[in-house]
Amino acid sequence: MKQKQKILSLLKTAAGYTLDGIALYLLAGHEHTMRKALGDTRNFSYTSSFMEERQKRKRYYTCLLRLERDGFITKTHVGKSMQIKITHAGLEELQDHSNDTAYIHIDEYPKEKSEKRIVVAFDIPERFSKKRAWLRTTLRMLEFEPIQKSVWMGNTKLPEEFIQDLQDQKLFSYVHLFRIDKELNIE
Repeated sequence: MKQKQKILSLLKTAAGYTLDGIALYLLAGHEHTMRKALGDTRNFSYTSSFMEERQKRKRYYTCLLRLERDGFITKTHVGKSMQIKITHAGLEELQDHSNDTAYIHIDEYPKEKSEKRIVVAFDIPERFSKKRAWLRTTLRMLEFEPIQKSVWMGNTKLPEEFIQDLQDQKLFSYVHLFRIDKELNIE
């Protein structure tokens, strides 16, 4: 999925450039091929690194074929060059994906002390990693402290705006809130 988005983003910014197969391959970030194309063959091994590069190339071109099959890109051959353009469907796919993981603006929420400690525990899927980062940053701003990566505790009341933002971002089902009435210390 990441490679698909990387290719679509590249094509969106390239906006109709003509790229031959090697240039397109180099833009994908394959270091050994770039060094070889530039004439630098030092430390170039045809053993495991060659096989790794071959696998990367295969995955890259497979991804291109899938993008073309799904109608997200069009390829045209002009002589030895290949022109790849992102289609309207590709732009929509890129926009749809960017909405899922878009950066969430961090608001300054009002901080009101609570007499009771509040625990926020969450288990947010990896595909929402940016939203998870937003939640951690927001909890830190609300003066919560991590007990574990996904369990935070603090003495600040959770503002209604924060709860609403959790619901708006469709994170509320992944977050559990607890209020501690009494703490016990074991000695």
